[in-house]
Amino acid sequence: MNLVILGGYSDYNKEWVENIKKTLGDLFESTEILYYKNWADYKEDADIRLEVENLKKIAQGKENLVVFGKSAGVSLTLQAIHNGYIKPIGCIFAGMPYEWSIKNGWNMDVLLKDFNIPTLFLHQTEDLSTPFKTIKEVLEKLNVENYELVELPGGDHQYNDIEDIKKYIQLFIKNL
Repeated sequence: MNLVILGGYSDYNKEWVENIKKTLGDLFESTEILYYKNWADYKEDADIRLEVENLKKIAQGKENLVVFGKSAGVSLTLQAIHNGYIKPIGCIFAGMPYEWSIKNGWNMDVLLKDFNIPTLFLHQTEDLSTPFKTIKEVLEKLNVENYELVELPGGDHQYNDIEDIKKYIQLFIKNL
């Protein structure tokens, strides 16, 4: 399996994706990071929708693709799948920013409606972006299938418990 990692919108996510790559690298044949252009010259109003095209380029030709998106990386991944740019065998989503995405012009209901790619959702109980309870309700309402939703303690939207996250991912990828 080949892993592509997408972080959140803010530039501090660069360190997070690099730590994820170090921690999970031994579980996959190859691991790549999508480095957002916005991270190099951070702007709060940058439109990272353009990164969907970059995800398409990174994923091109990769078989047995698994995508790990955190925060805005979830929205980017969902858009790339919806556009037919990527066809992962599995997704790992940490801190899906449902409410933030809608405020920023992503039609999350369209992207998630009847979504059925095997997916591991990792979400904090009181996530600053969108609480766990809301994510659970959204997944049920939109008829999302073939997923596991794991509630993690906390609410800082950081997902820095990488060793714990790795345990969930190990169990998840065994079934892909």
